[in-house]
Amino acid sequence: MEETKIDREAFINEMYSYASSLLKNGKDFDEVKTALLERGLDETDATYIINGFEREFETGNKTRAYKEMFVGVVCFFIGLTTFTANMPYLSWCVILLSLWPFCKGAARYMKR
Repeated sequence: MEETKIDREAFINEMYSYASSLLKNGKDFDEVKTALLERGLDETDATYIINGFEREFETGNKTRAYKEMFVGVVCFFIGLTTFTANMPYLSWCVILLSLWPFCKGAARYMKR
């Protein structure tokens, strides 16, 4: 009983590594799930592995989005500060350029 459990865990770990390599090579989640099923992994374990990767990617994207929006907000306030210091041309440039990282971060955050 114990030996079959260890074999099953080793097989699942091998499939996890295989799925990771497929994702690094540019395959999408559906293709990876199909490949896992073709290699003999059952539907439940394949779904569990794919859902884990999806959560990791989603968390990474949201963290990156927060950082980009933060950079945009910081640049915006730098632009406002220069505007109040009577440097209008520089401040408008900074304010307009701050829109790019903020909008990019917001779009990344809204994307699934």
